[in-house]
Amino acid sequence: MAEKSKLKNNEVKLKSGKVVKLKTLTIDVRDECLDNVQFIFDDDGNVKGVTAMQKTITQWMRAMIDGDVSDDALLKFSMQDRSEFFSYVQNQLFLGEN
Repeated sequence: MAEKSKLKNNEVKLKSGKVVKLKTLTIDVRDECLDNVQFIFDDDGNVKGVTAMQKTITQWMRAMIDGDVSDDALLKFSMQDRSEFFSYVQNQLFLGEN
């Protein structure tokens, strides 16, 4: 079984071993990230997709990573790392939404 991303000391360890330190988000930044995303829901209200996926992931990485978020730094993330990061922070942002 693949190891899931984990948060410890505000750091996410991705399956690739890359460790990403996250900022503590204000409600305004959180809302800005969520407002700029168009989620696609299934009939049961579960998120099944997102439009403009790569643009959205890049925006979220720039807003949420505590550290270098230059183009050069973000290009060092594999597509798998980017997707895993997005899935992880998406779940974190929705905590308490229910």
